Amino acid sequence: ITGVSREILRILDGEETPEFLRLAEELSRIGDKFGWPCFLRGGEYSGKHSWKDCCHVPGGASMRRHLAALITNGECENMMGFEWNVFAVREFIQPHEGSFIAFQGDLPIRRERRAFLDNGRFHSLIPYWPEEALEGNAGLGDWRARLATLNVVSPGEREELRMASERAVAGLDGRWSLDWMWAGERGWMAIDMAVAEQSWGCPGEWLP
Repeated sequence: ITGVSREILRILDGEETPEFLRLAEELSRIGDKFGWPCFLRGGEYSGKHSWKDCCHVPGGASMRRHLAALITNGECENMMGFEWNVFAVREFIQPHEGSFIAFQGDLPIRRERRAFLDNGRFHSLIPYWPEEALEGNAGLGDWRARLATLNVVSPGEREELRMASERAVAGLDGRWSLDWMWAGERGWMAIDMAVAEQSWGCPGEWLP
């Protein structure tokens, strides 16, 4: 959904404006088509660290609460302010074996990768979750061992994601990061993309 006015930010003052209610209703209708739970995000923010309150929406009756939390958390985290003019409802990818929970929002930590591409050509591939990002945020006792297993990148996997990443960005100029999540029997699914220089793990030689 695009073209939403920043008037919805009046929810920061505790209001549910007509525009906010219309947006929540439309997002709920999209969720009905995908099936519940679903994954909710804005164009620049998903609130994944507050997963159970923001991006993971269990049903249509929860959409207003999760949408309000998404916008409120985003504005609190980014004092510059996000552009709340794009929203997306996505299919929820079920956690696979080996996943574990972290952060205050009980975010499932899964087998994820980040590819970097330069003018359509693959440059490098890294595990999405470094151990230092989870230090103090993962409650499970053996999370380090689980993370180490999730972060093993085999040569075959690297080649598969190299080819898939180049197909995904074919025709795009510039340097990009492209995130992949393992979906079990369904294989790898692309879940996010951003300007490389604004992405964690960006190759040092690309940074300003």
